[in-house]
Amino acid sequence: MLYILNRLATLSAFIALSLSLACPAQQPLSTRNQIGNFRHVSWPSNGEIGAVFSVHQDNVGFLWITSSLGVRRFDGVTFESLRDVTHGRVNDNDVLSAFPSHEGGVWLVTRTAGMLLWRDERLQEFPDRRCTPTVVGDGIAEGHDGSLWMQAAAGLSHLSGTTCKLLGPESGVPKGMPASVFVDDKGVVWVKTSNGSLLVRQTNSEKFQLWGNDALPASSVAHMHQAPDRSIWISDQSGIRQLTTPTGTPTHSAPVTTLGDFTAPFGDFTFEKSGNLWIAARGGLIQLPGPQPLQSVKQMKAILPSDGLSSSTNWRPFVDESGGLWIGTNGGLDNFHRTLLKPLTTQGRSEDEFAVVAAGDKTWFGNATTELTSLTKDGVYKTYPAIKSVLTLRRDALGRIWCASSSSPRLSYVESETVHVVNYPEEDSEPILSIAFDRGNNPWIMTRGGDVFRFSEGAWQDQSNILKKRPGVLGAMTSDGDGNIWIAFSNKLFQWDGAAYHQSGFQDASLNVSVATMAVKNRHVWLAGRGGLVLFKDGAFRKPTWQDRDFPGRISGVVESSDGDLWLNTFSGGVHVAASEVRDWISSNSHAFRALRLDSNDGLPGLSSERIPEPSLVESLDGDHLLFATTKDIASLSLADFNAKGNRIPPSVAIVSVTASGKKFPISSSVRIPPRPARLTIAFTALGANDPARVRFRYHLSGVDENWQDAGMVREASYTKLAPGSHQFEVIASEDGQHWSSVAAVQGLIVVPAFYQTWWFRGLLVLVGVSALFGMLQLRLHQERERLHRLHMERLSERERIARELHDTLLQGIFALTLQLKALSDGMPSGSATKLELDKAIDSSDKVIAEGRDRVRSLRMVKSEHASLQERIRHLSAELAAGSGLSISVLVEGKPTELLAETEEEILLVVTEAMRNAVIHAKAHSIQISLRYALLEFQAVVADDGIGIPEDRIKAEVLVNHWGLQGMKERARTLRGTLDIHSQLSRGTTITITVPASRVYRQVGLGQSWSRNLRAAFSRAIY
Repeated sequence: MLYILNRLATLSAFIALSLSLACPAQQPLSTRNQIGNFRHVSWPSNGEIGAVFSVHQDNVGFLWITSSLGVRRFDGVTFESLRDVTHGRVNDNDVLSAFPSHEGGVWLVTRTAGMLLWRDERLQEFPDRRCTPTVVGDGIAEGHDGSLWMQAAAGLSHLSGTTCKLLGPESGVPKGMPASVFVDDKGVVWVKTSNGSLLVRQTNSEKFQLWGNDALPASSVAHMHQAPDRSIWISDQSGIRQLTTPTGTPTHSAPVTTLGDFTAPFGDFTFEKSGNLWIAARGGLIQLPGPQPLQSVKQMKAILPSDGLSSSTNWRPFVDESGGLWIGTNGGLDNFHRTLLKPLTTQGRSEDEFAVVAAGDKTWFGNATTELTSLTKDGVYKTYPAIKSVLTLRRDALGRIWCASSSSPRLSYVESETVHVVNYPEEDSEPILSIAFDRGNNPWIMTRGGDVFRFSEGAWQDQSNILKKRPGVLGAMTSDGDGNIWIAFSNKLFQWDGAAYHQSGFQDASLNVSVATMAVKNRHVWLAGRGGLVLFKDGAFRKPTWQDRDFPGRISGVVESSDGDLWLNTFSGGVHVAASEVRDWISSNSHAFRALRLDSNDGLPGLSSERIPEPSLVESLDGDHLLFATTKDIASLSLADFNAKGNRIPPSVAIVSVTASGKKFPISSSVRIPPRPARLTIAFTALGANDPARVRFRYHLSGVDENWQDAGMVREASYTKLAPGSHQFEVIASEDGQHWSSVAAVQGLIVVPAFYQTWWFRGLLVLVGVSALFGMLQLRLHQERERLHRLHMERLSERERIARELHDTLLQGIFALTLQLKALSDGMPSGSATKLELDKAIDSSDKVIAEGRDRVRSLRMVKSEHASLQERIRHLSAELAAGSGLSISVLVEGKPTELLAETEEEILLVVTEAMRNAVIHAKAHSIQISLRYALLEFQAVVADDGIGIPEDRIKAEVLVNHWGLQGMKERARTLRGTLDIHSQLSRGTTITITVPASRVYRQVGLGQSWSRNLRAAFSRAIY
């Protein structure tokens, strides 16, 4: 009853404290210590969690903590409030407890809104108060169909889908709140009523039936759970008992009411996968080893507040998927995780480092301030006061334990629990640093002064001179399985094979590790010291490289285990290198060791610090375990446990949040980020780790990171000025730095582009640019047309001036002269020779006058408003052909296009000049004129069948008194066109003028003919 009252009082305190404001998620302060073979981490009650009443784990791996300050989601490192998890959709102050669903999501019990289901970033409400449990942090069981069975104030309630039903006598359930409800692995629902009845509802039944004939005590609180062997257990007012066997039959066993100093009633309980039973009790936490806990009461262990438990009032223990035990107390939250290394408990003899030796079922140890001690597997200690201040220990082939101490100039050994002594060599009283045994089981010693002695035929023999070992030079010495003695110092290595020494050495100074310890196995001679590690094999010395540059550190112990793994005891913890790594390194010079470090988080008490006492690392005779000696204790490592658990399965990884420019976004498969995020932060975490605080992360963002980025233990990645588009963020985790997640946590990101980063805006910019370029071309063409027009008008004015001067001066003078000649002719006798010659001169002058008038007319030639170029040429051709017998044809190719007036005049003059040359100079009989309207150019071709033009005249730059060809060339150049003349003597001449479209075709408006404008632009670019 006191237990129940205590619990009710605490629950009342919880309800009062839950009104306080929720704290934002942060990394809480925690304490760590070693309790037995458990790593213990405690988060004390503070402004973050308060008193903790229950711990659950969802199917993702997050822990859900129900505390006096509300519900928190916990990844083992950081607590998150419900407000943060639900993006403000749930008020922390209104939530009493949380219960994760096997189908995903978490049920939230509220004070005012009934039940809430948070799943897949959506919130679903179940406001029916009949389906709201009243037991804080408990009182809910989930069926295999996803429905909920709850301890409600009015009785047992059932929530299936959205339907809430309060069960009563019609369902075989009495009225009133049940003491406990539980669903086993078959889906059978168990109910312990407050009057002591035990009811079950089979999966194929709608009603509850009374189970068993055993009378259970009436109680308002009970707890039921199923053990790994499928047996059902209950804890209530009478104590704790096993209700069923693994097959489901009743056990009829009496409850256990007393466990050591603890008495019933007990609290809630849970099982480990191994069958170990944990029970919450007033004053502490009880452990009973499985698989038959109640048969192991004598082996019971208790964890008390004096051991570090955060409070004497503790609630529901819980075992997570990784095997870690969680317990909520009035003082906060505690976590216990079995460590790989188990301390042997040397009973706090000192803080000096130990020397250790394994012999049969005993472990022998000692240090500079304690006597030699043996410890059996059953925990029985035996000390040997005669041997104090232990410096070095060794076991010989007969199983005797040899010991050298700093307090006596004698070598001691223990045989059949009796101490025997062997005096030191007379010439040396220095303390002994190393002991080894040769093929004859004779001891060898190395002293602190650097001397080496061999014990043979009852006397010590000095080997220092043979080894040429200078005084004061230290080193290391050991023996192998064949009885060979190995001695290393400086850059030398000696092997004594029972008959002679064999020496090896090296000149490379980097191989000098200041050897302080060594081990020989499988033809591998390992030399180790403060400079690292060196291997001697097949006559060669090699120093390994390490993937992690922090490895290995200063080494005090080295062992190659029976399975070929390499183990080191270093100043920063134990180091493991797998046999496969050793093989790969031996076969490849480029391979670097991947190593695993074991430290206090793995149960290693203290650290190795000195070369003596030694050895600090040994393997048991049966190869079952290793012994690490440190400054605080000796720890045993089961190699079977290490192989099963040491190569840790990488933890799973989850994306926690995505924050852009200070705004947090709901997690989905693809999060849309507003344009131009100043800073994007992605928070992530690891779940299911043995020690979450040691997890390391790597991440990669597509389109940004070329390679995986090492985040260390930081649990977020930040990016600035992320470009718009789709990105994929991936993150993996590792607890040991070697084994990384095979499946990455993936978060899709879509950064929405700003309007000026969109394709349509860029297209608009291109369009504006093209339009601007086109406008510039239009402007340039307009300027060019204006220039040509101005030039044309100047030429017309000049031609008119020339025409006037020709008419007013030369033609008038010739005309006057002709009149005078006619007057003279009229006065001469008819038929006279002089008159005839004079008449001929008068006829010639008339022709000159006619030709001059033609020239004046051509100079003043003005285009008709409606006549096209081809019409004008046809008209001129007709005039030229009249009376001359010439055959002149005019052909038009392509679609006729209106030409620029000034350009048309120039082309007409070229054609006219070519026609006149054909008639006057080439004596042609036929002329063919072709006008070609093409996309990029215009051509006028005049071909005759005359006598041709000599080649030298065609190529000449200037022809004196031959201005026709020169004028045509000049006009073509003015139009930025070309004039081609092809002529063959007696076979005719072809003259072609080619003018680019931009210089000949009339430009029209942009809206009228874009094709012509484009054509002109192409032409302008080309020419």
